Amino acid sequence: MAVLVGRNAPRLERFAAAELCRYMAELFGVQAAPGTDAPPGAQAVLLVGRPKTNPAVARAFANGGWPKLSEQGIMLKRLELAGEPALVAGGGSPVATMWAVYELVERWGVRYLVDRDVLPPKRPWPGLPEVNVVMEPNMRIRCWRLVNDLAHGPVSWSLAENRRFLRQMAKMKYNRVHASLWPSQPFVHYTFRGMEKPPGVLYFGMRYPIDADTIGGEKFAGMTEFTNPEFVGAGSAEELRRRAIRLVRGILGEARRLGMQIGLSVQPFEWPKEFMKVLPGSESAHQLGNLTAGPGRTQSLEDPLLGEMIATIVRAYIETYPDIDLLHVGTPEHRGWIGQAEEAYRRLDERYRLSDLGSYEQLCATAQSRTTFPGGGQRVERMLKGDLAALWLFDSLLRDKQLLRRPDGGSDIKIVYNGVVAELFPLVARMVPPGGEVLSFIDYTASRQLHQRELLRQVPPRHVPASLIFTLADDNVGVLPQLA
Repeated sequence: MAVLVGRNAPRLERFAAAELCRYMAELFGVQAAPGTDAPPGAQAVLLVGRPKTNPAVARAFANGGWPKLSEQGIMLKRLELAGEPALVAGGGSPVATMWAVYELVERWGVRYLVDRDVLPPKRPWPGLPEVNVVMEPNMRIRCWRLVNDLAHGPVSWSLAENRRFLRQMAKMKYNRVHASLWPSQPFVHYTFRGMEKPPGVLYFGMRYPIDADTIGGEKFAGMTEFTNPEFVGAGSAEELRRRAIRLVRGILGEARRLGMQIGLSVQPFEWPKEFMKVLPGSESAHQLGNLTAGPGRTQSLEDPLLGEMIATIVRAYIETYPDIDLLHVGTPEHRGWIGQAEEAYRRLDERYRLSDLGSYEQLCATAQSRTTFPGGGQRVERMLKGDLAALWLFDSLLRDKQLLRRPDGGSDIKIVYNGVVAELFPLVARMVPPGGEVLSFIDYTASRQLHQRELLRQVPPRHVPASLIFTLADDNVGVLPQLA
């Protein structure tokens, strides 16, 4: 048995070949190691890669037949090579080749779960399967959100646990992750008007002591208070921050090694409430823990300190995590900056010609009519008003301050407008810079989204990549209730 990979193949293709050998040993007891040439007498040959990266694949398709594949397309094909049975697992890119190998392994009976593989009983080698498939994804963006801030979620996972999870996601052909970071957490640091960002906290400031009476406390060795294992023993706010940044960089680095795009989700319109001392007009935000502030209800669109604060936050994240592909920019879950909405709409109309959205009053009436959303039409209208002000200001900052430039001068980081109210999809489609995207939030759960199918038809035009996010587990909804 031979597994062939190109001598100068990309790292992911060499990794895929090693994974193929590992699974063959576990499933069939077949011992093989990746090589560049088939040994004499090999009963079967498995080729990993593409014609441009694996000379053996190029020979196998010397007379043509290699399919037209996108960067995400995969192929499994049974054929002969020098008169011997062979099978090619390849794709339109190194990561797609890896997906092709995992697709083959799945066809051998392995099932990938988020925490482990489920393998069928070990059996003798069955021979190469008769397979000839070309696959392209229906969904080009397949993303998982990590970090977050609830104690039962991934913010409590060690780096090792995150790496294990990401490797399972890669087997399921996920091609993107973004780390959702919250304003009060220790994952970034900055100074504004001479004031340093306060020490960060997890879990929206909630604390979970562990003592002798804690059921299962023995599972948390060394902890007197539940936290991320990476943070145990951090003796100062500075040490905690270093460990926190190292954790997120490690998560993003592992995702990158697995061929995924990486991004951050940030909330530049919220900041630790201690900054209210140096940012007049800001007000406490409505969010778990009561830890943050944001623009006051009637704070001016032209407030220079407000613009400076938002730019400071964005630049701090980019300078801390300069290798990200995408920056997801969101507005507060519970919008508070609503008093400038009408003026913001007027200015946006001047900039983007919004006659198809109707007047400001008509737009508000449309939002009020969406009564199926949790909180009813009044909450949707409030979201609309808050988003109008935030979009105008952020768009202005993008134009004036080069917010998305990389520290090393490379190409700008791409922006994803995250969770903008659905009634403003046509506006966001016009605002997105080249290469930008929209992440749409229709409602919290899959079933609630299906109850609002009319909004799903209003996704941004095709020239703007759009994806949809919904909740698997939150503080008020879990997996089991959704499956009931």
